[in-house]
Amino acid sequence: MCQSEEKEMTKSELRTLMKRRRRTLSATRILCYSAIVTEKLLKEDIYKDADVILGYCSISAEVSMDYLFEQARKDGKRLALPVCLPGREMEFRYFDENTELKKGEYGIPEPVGTDIVDLDGLKALIIVPGVVFDAFGNRIGYGGGYYDRFLKKHPGVPKVMLAYELQKTVSIPVDGNDIPVNLILTETDRYAINA
Repeated sequence: MCQSEEKEMTKSELRTLMKRRRRTLSATRILCYSAIVTEKLLKEDIYKDADVILGYCSISAEVSMDYLFEQARKDGKRLALPVCLPGREMEFRYFDENTELKKGEYGIPEPVGTDIVDLDGLKALIIVPGVVFDAFGNRIGYGGGYYDRFLKKHPGVPKVMLAYELQKTVSIPVDGNDIPVNLILTETDRYAINA
């Protein structure tokens, strides 16, 4: 499929196409690309300056967060994972290697019984999941709008997407609810948008 055909696709069609592309990656390639992408992030000032990393548990052939979480702990940073709330809202809760995780509403592990992250006065970095991205910082997630709602409430937190180059498209149809990220890192490139 050529990029001009992708340009005419809806968000839903792009999401389906890119999920299919992502599933073509072998487990070895996912680990290799994840290591490359994570190494790039570790060199970024927005990572070095952060006290807290707001991450997520990777699923469905996403870039693995394991190496990032391991290195962030070694670097003395606190880690947090999202918890889905009623009304398609989201909060982040601290976790460490001893935290109990249970599957949330979408089958994604969430921390149990830990403190909610209060971003006031914290230097945080949020790693935003996505299925599709363009070079302008626009992304398509999984369709729930949880991250866009959260990001709208916390505009000052630097936003990074870790992805594979095969998830890139020419442009994404956006609306007033879509919040772009500041930086996208892939195994081959770096897309900085106000980073």
